[in-house]
Amino acid sequence: MYRVVIPVERHEGLNSKISEHFGKAPYFLFIDLQKGKPTHWFASGNEAARQEKKRGIEAAHLLVGQKADILVAKEIGEGPYHVLRDNGIQILDLDEEPEIKHVLQALARKELRNLAYTI
Repeated sequence: MYRVVIPVERHEGLNSKISEHFGKAPYFLFIDLQKGKPTHWFASGNEAARQEKKRGIEAAHLLVGQKADILVAKEIGEGPYHVLRDNGIQILDLDEEPEIKHVLQALARKELRNLAYTI
């Protein structure tokens, strides 16, 4: 089993709209997968989204605290990138903003590539 995290705009479970911005995302959707299928999910509010500085780093610490294994995101800054990587969290690129079910399917097929930090 592993835990995938996706930044989302609203807390609507697996129907949530994916957020373009990691640090500014209002919520993170945590999805536990076993054999590529979701077994449990929950959303956590991103308190760091309201901060003026270091939003991404604080958000990264939230993911570390929730024992995430994989983050799927469209972009991420250098600071949070290193926090996540230093804690063993794989960061995968979300080329577009598909529905969460499409992200999970692409993840199961190993179609997502590693994401480098963006400035």
